[in-house]
Amino acid sequence: MQVATLGKEAAVDHRPLPALVFCAYGGFNALRQEAAKRMLAALSQLDPLPREAVFLELVCPGQKPLLEKSDCPRWLDYLRLYGKKRNMNIFQKEALWNLAAKFTSSASMMFMDADAYPENCPDWLARLGAASRPGVLLHPSELLAEEKWGDDGGDLMYLSAFSPKEMRRPNGSPMYRFPGLGYCLTRTDFIRMDGFNPFAITGSGDSVFLKEVLGDKAAAFGFAFRYHNALVRPHQPKLQPMPLDGVTLRHCYHGPRVERSYRYSREIVNLFGLSRALCHLDSSGLMAWNDPECWLAQIANTHKARMTTRADFLALLAETADQRLAQFEKNEIPYNQELYHHD
Repeated sequence: MQVATLGKEAAVDHRPLPALVFCAYGGFNALRQEAAKRMLAALSQLDPLPREAVFLELVCPGQKPLLEKSDCPRWLDYLRLYGKKRNMNIFQKEALWNLAAKFTSSASMMFMDADAYPENCPDWLARLGAASRPGVLLHPSELLAEEKWGDDGGDLMYLSAFSPKEMRRPNGSPMYRFPGLGYCLTRTDFIRMDGFNPFAITGSGDSVFLKEVLGDKAAAFGFAFRYHNALVRPHQPKLQPMPLDGVTLRHCYHGPRVERSYRYSREIVNLFGLSRALCHLDSSGLMAWNDPECWLAQIANTHKARMTTRADFLALLAETADQRLAQFEKNEIPYNQELYHHD
């Protein structure tokens, strides 16, 4: 593993503060870079500033980095890891979070998406540090503002899935609950659960994680939990979910809708349960394809933009895995019919 450290200056504060852990992969994208810079600028307004903060970026062959040294505030440790072709076109967030955590020493850690930040809460880190304790999974906000994601291009507002409150939209409909974007937990619990599960290689690693540490409680948090059930590690320590009351988290980049169309790549993994057979955790701690040209890599990544309907899904499956399609149609491949979902 080749890592380059690009600068850090620690802030001084005696209150317990969680280490901030961010990651990035997939190379340069102008909108993602703008979102990351907005996040870093917003966190630079915190008081106290982060005492420990790590941003680990994976850069693979042919990719330009998302961030450079000049983009990083002094309180941030920016680490760059250089991967190989076998590490490309695969979701790496959970693997990178696990690796980045090794560069921290704080008693608790806030694992965060690199395009989200708290609004109007300068003491956010101190509040997280005060609320974090063993056995608790802390969501870093109570509300989530999803920027320019609605059908009209406007913001959407969600309630944290961990909140006991009931809130409604202006039209009277219940406010959707959202569990993702970040989690704060103690280092003790992180070690007990052996880090995040990295095998959700087509996405929804947060769904797998919550299914593991919340058990039956995770079923209340939305449709995504119907997928990836074969990946859940048994006998994980159970945590108590709790939101950080009164805080709004702004998510400033969710990506084009076509990039967020995970349903059929989820269906593939859920139906065939093959991610552990087609990939592995390599010596660097990254997820890697056994064969970067395998059929799942093609379907779930290279062709994902084409999978917008079930017919598209079946057509692509026929192109890349004829025998598997035949088995699927004959219902010879076992899957959990109770959890499997059709529109």
